[in-house]
Amino acid sequence: MGFNRFQVNQFYDNLQSLQDQYKFKPTRIYNMDESGINTVPKKISIKGKKLVGKIVSAERGRTITLVCAMSATESYVPPAFIFPRKRMKGYLLNNAPPGSIGMVSDSRFVNTNMFLEYLHYFKDNVQPTKENPVLLILDNHSSHLSLAAVNFCRENGIHLLTLPPHSSHKMQPLDRGFLGPLKTKFAYECDKWLSSNPGRVIGQTEVAQLVNEALKKVATVNNATSGFRTSGIWPIDREIFSEEDFAAASVTDINLPCTSSEKSSSQNITATRSTAFSTSESLPSTSNALTVSELQPSTSSTLYPLPTSSHVSTVTDLALVVVTPSSGSQPAADTCSNLYTPLSSIQPFPKAKEQTRRRKGKKSIVATDSPLKLELEKKVRKKKK
Repeated sequence: MGFNRFQVNQFYDNLQSLQDQYKFKPTRIYNMDESGINTVPKKISIKGKKLVGKIVSAERGRTITLVCAMSATESYVPPAFIFPRKRMKGYLLNNAPPGSIGMVSDSRFVNTNMFLEYLHYFKDNVQPTKENPVLLILDNHSSHLSLAAVNFCRENGIHLLTLPPHSSHKMQPLDRGFLGPLKTKFAYECDKWLSSNPGRVIGQTEVAQLVNEALKKVATVNNATSGFRTSGIWPIDREIFSEEDFAAASVTDINLPCTSSEKSSSQNITATRSTAFSTSESLPSTSNALTVSELQPSTSSTLYPLPTSSHVSTVTDLALVVVTPSSGSQPAADTCSNLYTPLSSIQPFPKAKEQTRRRKGKKSIVATDSPLKLELEKKVRKKKK
């Protein structure tokens, strides 16, 4: 799973390094993302209502891709429309947001050539230079990491920083603050259009107009700043995510291969623990237990080591159970307040099995740095041979 502490920290390390080097202002930090909108949007109703009636133009609609970009201070680049067709027609952009462009694709998805075309469009709107560069944050899709795109960005003062894989729902500012409200308003605009035009259907020619109406209501300062703030990008806040946010990734953690010395020490720890726990199937008696008074003289509670599951292989997973005597004075409140049994020691999370990766895993990178450029050039030379 891409959204884990290691991957996120690596992204913030790259972000902080770029910020320290180029001193980007919030007006020069942009996020770009693609999202699909359908001519038959989802039904929207009050929560809890089971039967929802709605006028729709068809059972199944066509999906048009929007390529959006915004800065940390409400500077929105007009969206680019990608229509699923062979030829681009001018009437598809009637009443579109001023400055928008249209592109066509058989699969409606962005490819390498289309992304390069969008970079030219982005440069014309943002006007980056080597003296006044721009930071562009985007996902690490392969279409964004071509040699032509990297060279164009290096020549025009655009620094590309990729997000960790599978982390857009948490770290993509457009996903956090803009695209959701945009699709909701687009659905409302579709309902209004169908009510005002009975008997007609929403096609590709009406999409640009409806997106324009929705964009006027959601392209606000609050949506832009909140998207960057909740993702910890501006202002930079690497502690924006708590341990609960990374809990889902713990089940996919894979142990890294260890050295021979680490293996021997791990075997010694396992042997020591197995010897300690094999002496008795039950908890040890009070006479052999370690008392809290040995650690802190002001308490009368007793601590017992609690064995964990058989597949836990670290000493730190051992827990202590506090047993308070039924008679006598109660221990001080501050004595045992920090002693607890971690839930993971009672019921550990399942762990992924070690596996041989067939391809190199992705991570957050500065795509305009020399290492990626050299790697892409090497791939190009290999293909020509």
